[in-house]
Amino acid sequence: MMNTGAIIQDLIDWIDNHLDSRLDIDTVARRSGYSKWHLQRIFKEHTGQPLGEYIRAQKLQKSVERLAHSNEPILNVDPAVFEDEVEYGPAEDEVLTLELPPERTQE
Repeated sequence: MMNTGAIIQDLIDWIDNHLDSRLDIDTVARRSGYSKWHLQRIFKEHTGQPLGEYIRAQKLQKSVERLAHSNEPILNVDPAVFEDEVEYGPAEDEVLTLELPPERTQE
């Protein structure tokens, strides 16, 4: 049987490889075999970050990288990336600031 840390790392790898898919806590919990409540508790315990916040940050980072390394207009970034029903904790009111390279801000 895998230890909890290995299971969480496996889930992180799986999440990172499925950022273009619909990812919500229910989906990740089904993948893990844990209840949503237990998964969120052990994920935060092992990573220091809530699961929903991790998913949101990874999707956002992927979009930033896509914009920074292409000539695509910002409007071409798929809005579905952020439409997942991820349940956020108290951090949901935080404002995220994105910084694109200067050559991308001139568009």
